[in-house]
Amino acid sequence: MKAILGILMGLVFINVASADTVWTYNGNSESGASNVPAENPCDCAIDGTVVLDAAGNAIAWNFTDGTHTLTQANSSGTINPSPLHNGTFFSTWGVVLQTGNGIVFASNFIGSTFEATDAVSVNGSLFMFEQGNHGAWTETVPTPEPATGLLVVGGLTLSLLRKRKSVSPH
Repeated sequence: MKAILGILMGLVFINVASADTVWTYNGNSESGASNVPAENPCDCAIDGTVVLDAAGNAIAWNFTDGTHTLTQANSSGTINPSPLHNGTFFSTWGVVLQTGNGIVFASNFIGSTFEATDAVSVNGSLFMFEQGNHGAWTETVPTPEPATGLLVVGGLTLSLLRKRKSVSPH
């Protein structure tokens, strides 16, 4: 009876592990705003992916404008996937990544169309600029990972059941 109670208590306190999520950003190359300070010089867009852990921290990324590619291996910066009230990431966002050799990628959307900007600069010169027509983020549905605690409790259950059978008289 104690074994069964212990197993039930173990099941109550198990934390279910969650997998990392992959988000894909597809930028736009045509301006959606009037009075834009500059046309898109390269007629290109920022596209990429970011991997978020369960807490929403960026742990890997890969962004390109078609000419330059920034990853966690060659750049640093911030990726802020501001969540909606329901926990969905990238309702608004701020992405700023830079390399040691003067390449900077930026993508921001804080709520209004005019405040949506994608830009790339190389050594201080504007390479790509897009304002008023933000891109879109889509999530790749994560695959849930098995809960380690559940596996441990299952193993203990089998162990206890085997011991009980070997002890009981026939």
